Amino acid sequence: MRYLRAMVVYTWAFLVLCTRWPLLRSVERQRETAFLSAMKRIYGVASGFAQSICRLAGCQIDVRGVENIPQDGSVVLIGNHQSFFDIPILLATVPRPLGFLAKQELKAVPLLGRWTEGIGSIFIPRGETRKSLEAILAAVKMLKQAAHVLVVFPEGTRSYGGQLGEFKAGSLKIATKSGSTVVPFAMDGSWRVMPKDVKTFTPGTVRLTFLPPISPELMATKDTKAISEACRDAIQTQLLEGEQDGIEK
Repeated sequence: MRYLRAMVVYTWAFLVLCTRWPLLRSVERQRETAFLSAMKRIYGVASGFAQSICRLAGCQIDVRGVENIPQDGSVVLIGNHQSFFDIPILLATVPRPLGFLAKQELKAVPLLGRWTEGIGSIFIPRGETRKSLEAILAAVKMLKQAAHVLVVFPEGTRSYGGQLGEFKAGSLKIATKSGSTVVPFAMDGSWRVMPKDVKTFTPGTVRLTFLPPISPELMATKDTKAISEACRDAIQTQLLEGEQDGIEK
């Protein structure tokens, strides 16, 4: 059943991404002169697509704290990374257009890489300091010029078994340099739906909790390392609360 479910999900994804290719090309041209309008056009499709993927995979989402995401202005969402399935879950639940700070390797994946870039994502290479800095500066520029939402996974990679990893140094630089609001989030259970290095899906419930925002004004008065640690502690606390509430680990 798992393999049949996976075949349905991947076939549906391929069909949707191919048939909506003309929209992507149109948005790529429009974003040069009207970034926000272009993102709104493509996000309606991307969010609906993500919702359908979650349904087909048997993933039910218990989302909390959406009201903590500001309705305007640039926002950086900071959260834990349990699974590749975190991406469709976030696209299906966040009510504003968003992109991702994604690893460079994803850009080379046919269809998916182009669509990831099309929704306003920035690719960052691993182990190349100069190019990584260029990617961070590009993200800062984008957030300064347009009221966009960018998802950053400070762990730098997906975790095994849902364990929360250490946050990499400088994970909040994009937020501080762009003057964006930071909204931490806790992703709890996506690793069971699609574990790391596994390409099939197991039906289950994922709890996604958006925590209270941290304003640019507060960011400017605090040490970024301390704020990063506070975000991690808050996410860890939320994950522990989910365990106490009976979410399977």
